[in-house]
Amino acid sequence: MGHVAIEKNLRIVSLELLFVVLALVLMMGDNVFAACKMSRSAKANYFVSTETGTRGTFGQGSESPDLPTVIERCQEDSGQFLMFSLGVRRPDMYSDSADISFTGQISDSQCSISHSPFKTAPTFQEKQDMMAAQYRALRTCMYVEFYDLDNRPLDYDPNQARCKMTKTDHGTVLAEGDFCFVRIRPNNRFALHPIVKQECTDPAFLKANNIQPQDVEAVLNAYTAGDDSGNSTDLNPLGSNQLRLYLQPSSQLLKLTEDFGNEMPRFPSDYTTDLHMGSMKIRGDTGNYVVEMNLLADNRNPQTCRGGVCTSPGDFETPVVGEVELNRISGGRQEFVDSWWHAGFIPARWQGAVKSMTHNLNDVDLKVGDRYSMTVTFVDPYDDFTLFLKGMEQFVIDLRQMEGTAGIDALNSLPALPGLLGLPELDSLPGLSSPDMTVELDRVLRTIQKLGQDRQWPAYYDRVCDSRLATCMKAGSKKYFLKLTTEFTVGPRQSAFELNLKDVVVKRESPTFETYTKKISEFSKVVCGESNP
Repeated sequence: MGHVAIEKNLRIVSLELLFVVLALVLMMGDNVFAACKMSRSAKANYFVSTETGTRGTFGQGSESPDLPTVIERCQEDSGQFLMFSLGVRRPDMYSDSADISFTGQISDSQCSISHSPFKTAPTFQEKQDMMAAQYRALRTCMYVEFYDLDNRPLDYDPNQARCKMTKTDHGTVLAEGDFCFVRIRPNNRFALHPIVKQECTDPAFLKANNIQPQDVEAVLNAYTAGDDSGNSTDLNPLGSNQLRLYLQPSSQLLKLTEDFGNEMPRFPSDYTTDLHMGSMKIRGDTGNYVVEMNLLADNRNPQTCRGGVCTSPGDFETPVVGEVELNRISGGRQEFVDSWWHAGFIPARWQGAVKSMTHNLNDVDLKVGDRYSMTVTFVDPYDDFTLFLKGMEQFVIDLRQMEGTAGIDALNSLPALPGLLGLPELDSLPGLSSPDMTVELDRVLRTIQKLGQDRQWPAYYDRVCDSRLATCMKAGSKKYFLKLTTEFTVGPRQSAFELNLKDVVVKRESPTFETYTKKISEFSKVVCGESNP
């Protein structure tokens, strides 16, 4: 089955897709860690173009670029300090789990990919250099403007050790540094607003500060602190809002998407992410199985340099969306069992495991001795993502008509789709028959429709190329640009909770990437600590 199979099966899709959909917009709410309350908003996406000398916003949140993060209701924390900072957010080995660095330093996780399909792995120094480069870009090109919404005075030390405070003519303060502090007074309503510096639209300024074209995933974090020393252990987290800083490469360095004017960014139009099948587990029992799988990705390319400026398609964030299909192999024929999406984003210049939602196999009996194939097909990076969004939109429309249906009224704690759209996980959701659910489903639908109609990223990819750009094809011109297959036989159980997958064969088919068929004794997977070879 092809993409049509997904659309035909939307109405029987399992509840985990609901979890994904609701995670898109159920982001608002108070934080329980401290008396102060911090607002939460859609991920902000900022861009800088040195070719046009412009800066701006794009994608989700771009309709309200001046909307600040608000911290208020701080009466109980009066006398303490508000500490805030922009930090670089970068996954180590799993796409859904990221380290946050406020100083540009990282620790060595001692993790790697066992039985790796990749020829090389990034060293710790390479990871540290990448973090340092992103930290330098974030600190050099962004500051946080803060002020009181009611124009009350701000009580802060202008000579902080790790933060430069500059008061503007219109009463706001520009904060630059690792940790910035302001004393909390009972009626303060603080507003925090990240801003891109105008200087970073000048290529000479970026070159002088050793800042290359790149993508930076970041967060604005806020805490209450016992003092403003920067060494206090008396910290309470208020919240975290995500943002992205996109420093657009020159069209003289990379092939870029179509030019729609100075107010819109252009993105690399060559897709070069190297993907392989990773680990796979099937848990549960007849009629109620859960599939856990991940893909392995390498987004590192040789860079192109011009006039001391270097970059590559792999220096920018990349979507990874493929259609997964499970088939039973019988008499040399494939019998369709189920299909779903594996979706996520991977960061710039990164190698690791791309995790997605687990998938429920309902009313399926995986018998001992039966042979199956699990195939992930990638057709077109942009079209695959669009079909994924359309699938979610149709599911929400169907769900909207089922409100109050007996048996699906209660939803407990539900996970989000990690990293897919950069939104935080949820602690809980209201019941489907509650007034809140009616409102939230409408918000979900509006959000998905906006993502599908007004998305500037992911943009159209013109070509799919291998990691060295040596072999390329026009995106969408063939049945697929990559097909990853794992064949296995269900063996006798060795665990009460997990199926025994034996006689495993992995295949990789592609017009552009390296192809292979090989029998394996162990899956490629991330290992850490003592299990790391």
